[in-house]
Amino acid sequence: MVSLQQLHQLCKRKNIAVVSYQLPGTSEVLSLIQTTPSSPPLATIIDQQGFYITTFDNSQSYFIQPDVIVENGMLSQQHQQLLEALPDVDSTPTTLPYIATEAAHIDAVKKAITAIEQGTINKVIVSRAHAVDRPADFSATKLFNQLCEQYHHAFVYLIQLPNEAPWMGASPETLASIHNNAIHTVALAGTQARGNTPIDAIEWQAKEQHEQAVVAEYIEALLQQHGATNYQQQGPYTSAAANVVHLKTDYHIPTDQVKSAGNFIQALHPTPAVCGLPKTDAMEFIAHHEAHNRKFYAGFLGPVNLPHTHFFVNLRCMSIHQQQLALYVGGGITRNSNPQKEWDETMLKAHTLLSVIEKM
Repeated sequence: MVSLQQLHQLCKRKNIAVVSYQLPGTSEVLSLIQTTPSSPPLATIIDQQGFYITTFDNSQSYFIQPDVIVENGMLSQQHQQLLEALPDVDSTPTTLPYIATEAAHIDAVKKAITAIEQGTINKVIVSRAHAVDRPADFSATKLFNQLCEQYHHAFVYLIQLPNEAPWMGASPETLASIHNNAIHTVALAGTQARGNTPIDAIEWQAKEQHEQAVVAEYIEALLQQHGATNYQQQGPYTSAAANVVHLKTDYHIPTDQVKSAGNFIQALHPTPAVCGLPKTDAMEFIAHHEAHNRKFYAGFLGPVNLPHTHFFVNLRCMSIHQQQLALYVGGGITRNSNPQKEWDETMLKAHTLLSVIEKM
């Protein structure tokens, strides 16, 4: 039998697609392997079985329709022989994204506030990449296992795609799931340190309340556009995610309320919580003022019909490079934002992964 680390190393040597993941609140790790992942639209694969991932701007998407499924990291001898028979392939070296300084990020936030005051946009998310050196004995599999243990209520994953940098994350945010003939999605926004205050005693400022209300209104408008009238909602309420808390509203929509579940979920992305509003103008601002390529950061990913469909927004994530790790973090900017506090918030969000990396 081959361990999970040996499995990841074998797939890297063969330059084939592999994803390992643990769903929130579970202890089972599932790994999917495919020699050649496809790039179909979401609506065409929503009834198939596999793993879907797309970039923030939807310019790249992959669907791993597994040739091999491995439970809890143990690859059988038969499947090992199948993979070993494939030729070794040199993967393309990856490039570290642009790393913004504190001054550069604060300047981008100031430009966002100016654009909001001028009426160009109502809200926008400004993000950055944060680089840390790889520990001397760094193992992506080991870090993945530690994230699974520490962030039991997050979606934890490690994905290697041909000629792409490996990505890993522990996302607290569901984009949408399909279970028992119903779609579940959430409006989640606003962030503050969890501290020792009881969840039901945490207070929210007007900025965070407005930020979350914008996301909720966006979802409700999309539901109306897709013809959904009979659905349930709960919230907003305070929800904990690792060392931070967010404001959250839950939505449960029967699948027969929308013409196409795949098209509805695709329309959700990117939400105001990772992009802004109006969506097109916010995406244009991001393209012009963020020096790094977000790639899979703030995109979405997850298993399809294994046995249910779960899509998560790709937050608290990083790309893995030869010498360094690039952590991706951002925050929602409104006219009331404080640029220095926005930088501090990105450092708080980076701590989700940094706290585990620093222990390696």
